[in-house]
Amino acid sequence: MDNLGAILWGNIFFGYDLIIFFVASVESIFFIFSWASAKSLRKEFWQESIRTGNVHKAEAISNINSIAYKALVKKRDTARLFYSLFEKIASIFPMLGILGTVLALLPMVNDIENMQNNFFIALTSTGWGVFFAIIFAGICDAFLSPRMEENYDLMERFLDDLHSEEST
Repeated sequence: MDNLGAILWGNIFFGYDLIIFFVASVESIFFIFSWASAKSLRKEFWQESIRTGNVHKAEAISNINSIAYKALVKKRDTARLFYSLFEKIASIFPMLGILGTVLALLPMVNDIENMQNNFFIALTSTGWGVFFAIIFAGICDAFLSPRMEENYDLMERFLDDLHSEEST
């Protein structure tokens, strides 16, 4: 157990944990893009609706031209895409941890001398998988999910209102 720090360090940069850290980096990027697109969509939506806030609903809807409408729909779709990718990647961290564990334990069958080191490597993979699952699927999604759901609801109501006003 003297070289646990060396094993941990080596596993993060040259072992199975590198895969988990790479996926965590990609997931961080998707979280940032999801957050930014949700914020942008909300800002755009509120600018369009608040700008005409003292106006009758039909007049407000007619003030939002087709370019703004298309931009809102595009921003909504972009936000959905990034959030969907964020959710899917967040769900694979436990599986990555288990994969690292299995890959680290397999050599133990033939290498009894390094069993302790391989077992420690296996545990670090499991630990990092659980850690990043908690961070992304638990904590980050807790902040992002309500924002995304609110944006979807606002957009759906807006599009429904726009459609009902156009048909009358």
